[in-house]
Amino acid sequence: MARRCPRCSFALTPTMQGNIELDHCDRCGGNFLDPGETRQIFGEDAEPSAWVAKNFARSLGASKLRCPAAHGPLEAFELRFAGQQVVVDVCPKCKGLWLDRNEGKELAIIVEAERDAERLAESSAGGVKTYLFQLFTGFPLEVYNPVRRRPWMLYLMLLVILAAFGAELTFGRQFVEHWWLDPGKLAHGDQIWGIVTYGLLHAGIVHLIGNVYFMWVFGDNVEDALGKLGFSAVFFLASIAGGLLHVFTSVGHPIPVLGASGGIAGLLAAYLVLFPRTKLWIVFFFIRFKLSVLWYFGIWIGLQFLYASLGMPGIAWYAHIGGFFCGGLVAWLLRPKKLTKLYE
Repeated sequence: MARRCPRCSFALTPTMQGNIELDHCDRCGGNFLDPGETRQIFGEDAEPSAWVAKNFARSLGASKLRCPAAHGPLEAFELRFAGQQVVVDVCPKCKGLWLDRNEGKELAIIVEAERDAERLAESSAGGVKTYLFQLFTGFPLEVYNPVRRRPWMLYLMLLVILAAFGAELTFGRQFVEHWWLDPGKLAHGDQIWGIVTYGLLHAGIVHLIGNVYFMWVFGDNVEDALGKLGFSAVFFLASIAGGLLHVFTSVGHPIPVLGASGGIAGLLAAYLVLFPRTKLWIVFFFIRFKLSVLWYFGIWIGLQFLYASLGMPGIAWYAHIGGFFCGGLVAWLLRPKKLTKLYE
């Protein structure tokens, strides 16, 4: 059965584009690309399966067009990058791509702009200044993972955390003890609010800087993918889960806890769920290399279990563990499922 144009119902004509055969509409100029053909013409980054990792597409819902291969309605997606945008239609079943006249050129411009930005960002992140920064701090850096919109909720949360630290400096230990999480008091129904507010406090400037850095680097992408409410859900639910696990594991020797580490651990796990193919720059024993987030966060959570089992004092390891797994679960439940299906 001949394929028909989803735009004008005209019969599609097999047409050669180099050594690739496309289904072309002679009436409206549109083209249908079977799975794999998009990669061959525009490159791997133009494939729908790459949109999840690249984070420059969002679903607009069901399209009015239907798949020329008789698989039902197409899905409309908006691709936006560096001021350029185009809406293309994808078949959720066969992953075929429908491009109206000139949409192929617009898609090519966006993909090329994204590639150039990635090369520039990788070159910048891999420079001498950032190497020295990582050498002295041990902090990771994203190789490349841009955001599409400003993370206003992240900005607000950082302001709240900084304001809370200012209040700590102003009012002293009495303020801290009123708002931290004390397992002993919680067990007796006192200072219940501490299960939430402890995640906004910090024990010192070094503690604050470390947490703010990780929240800044990974939190913007989480908010970009899940939105303001999704970001807030991950952070606060992970913080609460981490606090509760700390309480349960400190029975008999209740130790008060404070810090955003549990919520930030949740953001790290959410980042892993949402951007599993992202790579990080790491400096280890003066050597700089790229490491996937899967390995980085896998090693990190493994160390939390190790340190917790050894009973190393000074850090609430179980708060990290509880926050990490809770944040990962929340992100998995809230992830953009339509884009995920294209990736799978």
